[in-house]
Amino acid sequence: MTQKIELSKEELNKEYFVRGLVPEWDSKVKEFAKTSQQKRKEAKKYENIPYGKNPRQVLDIILPKHVLKNAPVLLFFHGGYWRMMDKSEFSFIASAMETSNAITILANYRLLPDFNFDQIIEDSNEALSWVFKNIDEYQGDSNNVFVCGHSAGAQLAASAVVNSSKEVAGFIGISGVYDLQPIKNCFLNDIKFLNDELVSQYAAKKLVPKYNCPALFVYGDKESNEFVRQSEDQASFWTHSNSHAKCVKIKSSNHATIIEQLGNPKSEMYKLFQTIIKIKDK
Repeated sequence: MTQKIELSKEELNKEYFVRGLVPEWDSKVKEFAKTSQQKRKEAKKYENIPYGKNPRQVLDIILPKHVLKNAPVLLFFHGGYWRMMDKSEFSFIASAMETSNAITILANYRLLPDFNFDQIIEDSNEALSWVFKNIDEYQGDSNNVFVCGHSAGAQLAASAVVNSSKEVAGFIGISGVYDLQPIKNCFLNDIKFLNDELVSQYAAKKLVPKYNCPALFVYGDKESNEFVRQSEDQASFWTHSNSHAKCVKIKSSNHATIIEQLGNPKSEMYKLFQTIIKIKDK
């Protein structure tokens, strides 16, 4: 486990200000959105399927061109520090998943500041529950569901795995934020969405399954020290809970480009994915 060093608010601000760490962040997100729009045009899909009553409580399901019965399933939660971004910006990841006959599901969820942190966590739980109950109608295998998230979405994905009444086949956390204490102490909490009680309730050390759930934690070699620590520490917590966990540094990747690899079946990221999701290329 990485030694945790107490940082000042100013230091934490630098560690978690993504646009400062990745100057091309906005242009990359626009690129993601454009690529995703093209993917949705050509893909067999079901959009904005509700798993709750709020307009943000919806899912997109993207099927492989020739989906086979009992296909593996990947449920993805986008990042955005629980307050921004949209599932539609990440449809491009289905391009890699479909090469292994995997169904891609992208979840939206309610956002800060209109909704509180408990409600957002509840949405991640409900989204996964919907998948387990309904994915067989789309030829997916409810016994072969993998949950993935990027940045704050990794925290939501891990929460869904831990709170699920049914065992998840595997977890993938991409440059995740699991320890909420530094988030509470930096500029991200200027809207006061976190307090000591919530930080304790959703502590990273509690964010581990009670069953053996294989996990992959990845981060870029151009991430800040805090993002590195977050992944390495959570992998350690996961391993101590008797689950197999692997933590890998991805070369030439920052907080944006690491998620870009998710849609490329030839990337190091996707090859690592295959070690967890255990599905073979066609």
